[in-house]
Amino acid sequence: MLAIKARGLARYVGVANHTIAHLRGLRGVDVLQVEFNPTTFQAELLAYCRKLGICFMGYGSLAGSIYGREIRGIRSSSRVLDHPVVREIAAALACDPAQVCIKWGLQHGAV
Repeated sequence: MLAIKARGLARYVGVANHTIAHLRGLRGVDVLQVEFNPTTFQAELLAYCRKLGICFMGYGSLAGSIYGREIRGIRSSSRVLDHPVVREIAAALACDPAQVCIKWGLQHGAV
């Protein structure tokens, strides 16, 4: 893909589900797509992408983790919309839990 970009046949190259270690071995990547929601906050990866000018694109904003991992004591195998903290924030703001999650991602600079 990087060779295709270098030949002018593509404007951007994107990868998905890469870690910082993966990205260190790649130069010329423009977009990284990873799961990103309040239960899977990947702060270091986000900061790394910002530093290199890589567009950070989140998926699973409303779904929760497909991997069922635990991050910061929060089990992310359940839907993020059902998370008690998300529901509490939504109630306090008189809005939908989906709005809380979308706003959260935007406030962190994710596409």
